[in-house]
Amino acid sequence: MIAAVRPIRPDFSFLTGWEAALVPMLLMGCDGGTHASSGVVPEVTRKLYDLFRAGKLDDAVALQLKLIGLFDLMIAPDFPDGFRAGVVARGFDFARSPGHRPTHSARRGSNSSCCSRRPSPNWV
Repeated sequence: MIAAVRPIRPDFSFLTGWEAALVPMLLMGCDGGTHASSGVVPEVTRKLYDLFRAGKLDDAVALQLKLIGLFDLMIAPDFPDGFRAGVVARGFDFARSPGHRPTHSARRGSNSSCCSRRPSPNWV
């Protein structure tokens, strides 16, 4: 798609929505991404992008692999509950819209075990 669209629309931005493939997508010409993990560890996804743009591919790949580990922890419970738990664990207070849906676990009437995990970005 990038090869077909970019020549006729050079202003068009291609974004990936899967953080597990950010570095490979950047290598293929993607401009960046929009990811659930960016709401939990924005400094990590930004650093990954900056490392790639600076040509530090080995460092970008190493950080990408660490991000995949965190992503796997957050996606394991019902999506998006693990990401919501990550936001809470980081101490971020995101406002909820009036139409906000309860978590999957709340709709099931059970507690999600993901809340006991506290992923830390200390490996950045």
